[in-house]
This record gives sequence, C-alpha cells and structure tokens, in this order.
Amino acid sequence: MMWALLLSLAVGAPPIADLWPCTPGQGITYRVERNGQDTQIRITETVRGPKARGLCVLDRVVHRPDGTKTQEAFVLELLPDRILYAGFLETPTAFRPPLVKAPLTRRSHWTFHRVRYVVEEVGTTFDTPAGTYAGCVRVSEADMKGDEHDGYTVYAPKVGPIVKVTKGTKMVAERVFLAPPAKVKSPEK
Repeated sequence: MMWALLLSLAVGAPPIADLWPCTPGQGITYRVERNGQDTQIRITETVRGPKARGLCVLDRVVHRPDGTKTQEAFVLELLPDRILYAGFLETPTAFRPPLVKAPLTRRSHWTFHRVRYVVEEVGTTFDTPAGTYAGCVRVSEADMKGDEHDGYTVYAPKVGPIVKVTKGTKMVAERVFLAPPAKVKSPEK
C-alpha cells in the first residue's frame, strides 16, 4: 500500500484524498444529459462532512424540470490509498466498490465484483461548463462479462468528480462551489 502511494506521488498524480475532498459546504451541481441532449435535470452534491472511521457524508438533491426534487445522502469511505462508495447514509453497505485506487498511474487497474476499473488519464486538463480543471484523473469502468457498467469518471484535484458518464447518461459539472473560508477569530482584548 505504501509503495503505491509513493509511486503516485512520484509521477505527479494528486493525492487520493484530493480527488473527492470531504470539505463541509463544498459541492458540485451537475447538468444531466442523455444521448447528448440536456434533460433539464440538475443534481447538486454537497459535502455534509466527515464522520467517524474515515467516512464522508454527501447530500444529493435532484431537481427535475417539473419542479419536483428528491433528496438523499450517501457515504464515501476515504482511505489513504482509495475512495470507496459506502452506500446511502441510512443503509450503508459492507460491499464497497473502490471508485479510485492507488497507484494513480496510467493503465493501473483493479477489479471489484466483475467490474474492471482502469486509470485512463492522469494529469489531464478537462473543460466543463463550471470551468477548466488541470491535473485531472479519468477512471473508466466496464463489466467484465459485457458492457453492462461501461462508463467513466473524471476527478479534478481539490474539487471532486466533474464528469460522470454511464450508458448514454452524462453528468457534467455546471457549477462548483468551494467551501467558504473558515472565519478567523480575532484575539480578545
């Protein structure tokens, strides 16, 4: 595990924790496209904050064109060498796929329950409606028995996932909001 972290740092890859920061108040609003067309659906994911044992809670709000919205919270497990999807806050799962895993070198890969993940790009610049992001990592995924889970995710350092693509559906960052700076208390007189 330690050698993987050192190798990632040596090749200029961002630290794993930078690819999905657990900074309260930080978030991304995604535009949802299907088959290249804007669905008018917007999804906002905002970091609620860290929990015990390396868990991070995010709130997701889905806004639909008819004015309805749904809310849910999900959990990530942030480890030094990987980020795992831990399920919904109310029903976390022990079956946790690694979304990103060290070493972050081009063509490094891992499998989890018939899904093969491959680091396709490291240090690439990606443009989104929310802005241009340098130093990105793109991870593809594919079902090992077919194309059932084909897709990819682009992670921007210190921001999080800015593009998520799965079978005809694309979520692209439309707005990124970083956590407000911490207020500094002035010394008492």
